[in-house]
Amino acid sequence: MATNFVASNIALPIAVSAFSQLEWTVVSLAKRDRLYPVTRPPIIEKLLTMLVGEAREPSLANPRLETLRRTVLAIRRWGRGVPGDIAAAFDAAGFNRRQLEILIDVIYADRAERLA
Repeated sequence: MATNFVASNIALPIAVSAFSQLEWTVVSLAKRDRLYPVTRPPIIEKLLTMLVGEAREPSLANPRLETLRRTVLAIRRWGRGVPGDIAAAFDAAGFNRRQLEILIDVIYADRAERLA
């Protein structure tokens, strides 16, 4: 299903094959996530975390998929100016810069479609 979404928005076979179907599903879900995992939480959330002792930040159990999710969130937040630590984590997770460019293109295509 996620593969069909990408194929319909970007007519490049390389984009579809750049990630597995599971990875595209993570990308699709991350495009709907709140941005708080990559930004500083509001002071109220910090205080609630201190009082209740409960972190509200969701994360995936698989570190590679979590890195992919965080990268999508960073692209949504900062666009092409993805912070170096996030890009380095993306590389360390076994992804490459071409895949990062594909993610950026997918996020921008989705954003352009919503604005049109």
